[in-house]
Amino acid sequence: MKVNKKVQKILKVLSDKKAHDIKIFNVKENSDIWDYFIIATALSEPHLRSLYNYMDEEMAKYGFKIFYKDTGEFKNWIVLDFGEILVHIFDKETRLFYSIEKLWGEKEEKLKKFLTPKKGVKNANKNDAKK
Repeated sequence: MKVNKKVQKILKVLSDKKAHDIKIFNVKENSDIWDYFIIATALSEPHLRSLYNYMDEEMAKYGFKIFYKDTGEFKNWIVLDFGEILVHIFDKETRLFYSIEKLWGEKEEKLKKFLTPKKGVKNANKNDAKK
């Protein structure tokens, strides 16, 4: 499966469980291991645990293997390694403290690059509005 499809599936799973402030970083040029880092925020310890459980279940359904996982006893930070993609899920305070976005900020990708428009939804065209 292409990496972009994997990213799309991971984004869907995180969005389904209401992860906050999801960001994607293209680290291909700086990493020999991963193509992308995905960072998201959980609102609480139970939310962190719920995100992990849902991610584990759903990604297995899609046939993704988790090569490494560090749940940190579900305190404040979870790391999941999907091969080309490394997913970090933080609680808010831990994410602010470590600020790993600052290390990769210039490598941030736009989420819409990985999202596909829903069927039946048309883009508004400025010319159509004038008619």
